[in-house]
Amino acid sequence: MRNITWYKGSAGNLGKVEGTDYSCERFWNWKNDLKQYWFLLRDSKITYLCCKGPFSSPDERDKEIIREVDKRGSK
Repeated sequence: MRNITWYKGSAGNLGKVEGTDYSCERFWNWKNDLKQYWFLLRDSKITYLCCKGPFSSPDERDKEIIREVDKRGSK
């Protein structure tokens, strides 16, 4: 299974899907006192390929990032 490496510091919301040219951004917002998690997926040629959410946890969001990358194929 692929992993996502999330950068640290001020770039902490940016990540790289290992073994691919895909990268992602993570973000969250609040709705009715519930934290919702979202992501943006991009590759090296197109700025943004998709935006998906909300997810109920960071783990659920990260699994969907991997599913989306696998669906689009390795680059």
